[in-house]
Amino acid sequence: MIGLMLIAVLIIGLTSFFIGLGLRWLTGQVSGQIERRFHDADSIVNHHQIPESWLQPFRLQMQRQPDLRTLATRARTRCLKNMDALIAFYEEGRFVANIETQSLLLGELRQQREHWLMLDWENILKVRMTASIETVE
Repeated sequence: MIGLMLIAVLIIGLTSFFIGLGLRWLTGQVSGQIERRFHDADSIVNHHQIPESWLQPFRLQMQRQPDLRTLATRARTRCLKNMDALIAFYEEGRFVANIETQSLLLGELRQQREHWLMLDWENILKVRMTASIETVE
């Protein structure tokens, strides 16, 4: 009887431990995603740069894929989808101080998105990662 109680206590303790560990991991993942989006918005709005984390996978593929045009098209498509997701994040969430700030931020993101439609994406993939979009044109 005591042995069964010890086993039950051990199982409850381990279950609680793993649930707590899982919640801690999940909280870290969510806060990391939010932090990344703030960093991405900062790169776009304040530095006029496409976030390097968005371009890096395509720059790495440049070494293996000789067709730069196809790779640039894929990079453009992916970055525009990322921008759409970022805009939706700020439209749906209340992560800014007030409605005016949200409106300004969304306006700048949408303006940059329109600007990206006209960029030379082959050149963007070739330039150094610290160059702003304005210097790539």
